[in-house]
Amino acid sequence: MPFTGVMPAIKPEIASFGLLSVADVTEHPERDSHWVNGFDFETEACNFNASIMKICAPGEPDLELFDSSDTPSYYPVKPFAIKVEDVCLTPGWDVHDRKAMVLRKLKLVTQKALEMELWSGFATSVSNPDEGRWLASDTVTKIASSGTMSLNLAFALLEKALGDSGVGGQGVIHVPRDVATLLDTHVQPEGDVLKSKNNGNLVVSGVGYSGSAPGELDRSDTDPTKVWIYATGPIVVHLGAPELLTPAMDAAINLRNNEVTWVAARPAGVYWDGCSHFGVEVDLTTGGTSVGNASFGSGPN
Repeated sequence: MPFTGVMPAIKPEIASFGLLSVADVTEHPERDSHWVNGFDFETEACNFNASIMKICAPGEPDLELFDSSDTPSYYPVKPFAIKVEDVCLTPGWDVHDRKAMVLRKLKLVTQKALEMELWSGFATSVSNPDEGRWLASDTVTKIASSGTMSLNLAFALLEKALGDSGVGGQGVIHVPRDVATLLDTHVQPEGDVLKSKNNGNLVVSGVGYSGSAPGELDRSDTDPTKVWIYATGPIVVHLGAPELLTPAMDAAINLRNNEVTWVAARPAGVYWDGCSHFGVEVDLTTGGTSVGNASFGSGPN
């Protein structure tokens, strides 16, 4: 008799060079839930003024490096939840295997969920609508006031903007996967991390990044060659322990249709440190070189 069973699934891996490859990640233990209801984080990147002064030259004016007197020292973070549902028919299933599988699926999807939330602000915009702490926010400092530019020029101007912002420390450039494919002359892998070749900024090639414009949830379908890319300060991620929301078999099984549904979830938070937040629209075609008025800022607009 021929074999009619089911072979074990191939174990997938999360995408390389994603958000978790560059983020400062804190994984909270199962019983640690004090952060889930929200917290503030402190930044030291740009919430101060800096200048150069002459020694033994009383009355001489200082040379200002940057003035961030209006930049907050603390920013609020409101965590969200990542949820996975695994549905299967009851014949041939094993309780322990299905529980383990839904928890594995939750871990596998975590990076993509973090990327989608950081880009779109789906949950963040509801809890902190005035903060603009997501990539495609209307508060982003736009490099060009109008028009698109080539990817080469856009990447260079984002790197300059990061250097001009605050202390000019290492930043993160966020691009969708199609854009990352075209960046071979600008980026190089260092272990599991992508970095810009000339300046050492981190680069995230996000499977959860849509490429949408500021204020838009999804990328426009009218012209796939037009895409937005963004740059920020260092990325911070907080993750809670994965938890089964249907821990018992009687809660998971539906006898009417012989289906078993296991649900798992974990709390998460994602944000960037500092005041750097820049964006630019890119034309992915070779002729996309027209530029509006390029401008840089030392912080949020």
